[in-house]
Amino acid sequence: MEGDKEHPLVIGKFKNPHGFKNINMNNLGIQYANSNKSWMTSLIFKNWVERLNSKMSVENRKILLLLDNAPVHYFDGEFSNIELYFLPLKTTSKIQPIDQGIVHSFNRCIKKE
Repeated sequence: MEGDKEHPLVIGKFKNPHGFKNINMNNLGIQYANSNKSWMTSLIFKNWVERLNSKMSVENRKILLLLDNAPVHYFDGEFSNIELYFLPLKTTSKIQPIDQGIVHSFNRCIKKE
């Protein structure tokens, strides 16, 4: 409701990407994680949500996180300041085209920098 934004989570293949050799990743305004295929994993998701929950706890805020039904998003447990809500099955294909505009804008900003 407040319009706050979180830094995007960028997942790459390498722990220390060659393109960011002399750049402090903390100054880029992103969170970075790596996996073998540059895909979200259950561990990356869990760590990201735990960091977000800690931040929300410090700020004394509670949020609702809307998620698609990807298997990596499932988590056994609860968070103190985040409620996970899973969208109904078979709705991702109806919603996902919206993501393409976000991805395109993000790529343009990165290439510009």
